[in-house]
Amino acid sequence: MDRPRLRRLLLALLAETPPDPAAYRALPMRAWRELDRMAGMHGLRPLLHLRNATLAQAGAIPPPIWQGWQDGRRNAAIRALVQRRDLLEIQAILTRAGTGQPVALKGAFLAWYAYDEPALRVLGDLDLLLCPEQALAAFEALKVAGYVQQKPFELSPADTVLLLKHLPPLASPQGTLVELHMRCWPEPTAQAPGPLPRDIRMRQRARRWRDDDPLLYPESDDMLVHLVVHGAYDFRLNCGPRALLDCVAMADRFPPEWDRFWAMGRDEGWTKGAALLFALADRWIRPGLLAQCNCPLPVAPRVLEAAPDLLLQEPGRSTAAQALADLRRAAASGALLAALRARLAGQGIGGAQAQRAFSGHGGRARWLAGKARSVLSALASRETQGRARDMNLLRGWLADGMVEGEDSPAPTFTL
Repeated sequence: MDRPRLRRLLLALLAETPPDPAAYRALPMRAWRELDRMAGMHGLRPLLHLRNATLAQAGAIPPPIWQGWQDGRRNAAIRALVQRRDLLEIQAILTRAGTGQPVALKGAFLAWYAYDEPALRVLGDLDLLLCPEQALAAFEALKVAGYVQQKPFELSPADTVLLLKHLPPLASPQGTLVELHMRCWPEPTAQAPGPLPRDIRMRQRARRWRDDDPLLYPESDDMLVHLVVHGAYDFRLNCGPRALLDCVAMADRFPPEWDRFWAMGRDEGWTKGAALLFALADRWIRPGLLAQCNCPLPVAPRVLEAAPDLLLQEPGRSTAAQALADLRRAAASGALLAALRARLAGQGIGGAQAQRAFSGHGGRARWLAGKARSVLSALASRETQGRARDMNLLRGWLADGMVEGEDSPAPTFTL
């Protein structure tokens, strides 16, 4: 079975209302193994186990697959407890080090406050927001406490703090990955426009959510905005179906005042991203969500049809697809040579200060080698080329609402 159809079958299994068992009974075991592999890649097995008992009882899910989902849910519960312990330990280490109390972002909050049980929101890592001036000291404090740096600095440490979102990941003694963030998403530039930053506001408004929880978390509105920008603009859906599930969870547990929410989006530049995620969540997870949130604008049908293939990309190929998408967009606008020159000069990483970005640590050579590998990989893969086209389709709609060839019929898929 082709992957586009399997992706859509997997998304349908995440719906709050179980899909028709007939579409799944006919799947060969080979297709089930591929579907399960994609589910594991995106941390979806626990939620699939929760939502598909009816299908399993109807004999539509092979017993080995169902058992794997059950085991995945149990293992995720154990892992969530380990990550929670590490999160509390990190907070204590940084408090003793005097680097300021971190703000726990995304999954660290969602798993314990927005989902019915922590196992349902699998965390790939812990994302913690700090003041940029304190990030390197916090990084070193964790290393002294036994946390192990997982990747080298591609830029100098000072330039990393100045230009990038987060420092290289660290691993706790128990194996939990941790990222210390200086900002929640990249600042917009002339070359890469996007939503306005709100990091200072998020830190200032962060608070404790329970008397027995010493951690700081963003206000619920700030959290929802972060999920929108992270999923639609920063990752262009490449963070997976959790982007949709998280938005549904927040809309359920902590619904904003919707008119004010959309007004903020217009002021800060993320209305289209929110409309996209809510439209996809309405289609695949919770029918009726668009009406519930009073969404003020429609999403181009071709963007909605391309979205499942972006949501369920292979992690190793997404960087290559993004590199190819950037070059194709530059070529279409007649600016390919300028784009290549900018990359060779180290521009496009973070505004005018990016000229400093490759000082020390072999930064320029390392960065160029990585980009060259990405582009060569992209050129060799037809599927990656298709994802690059989808990325540019999405980026064009987010930027100006235009979708090339929108008058032509979008492809349709049935379950």
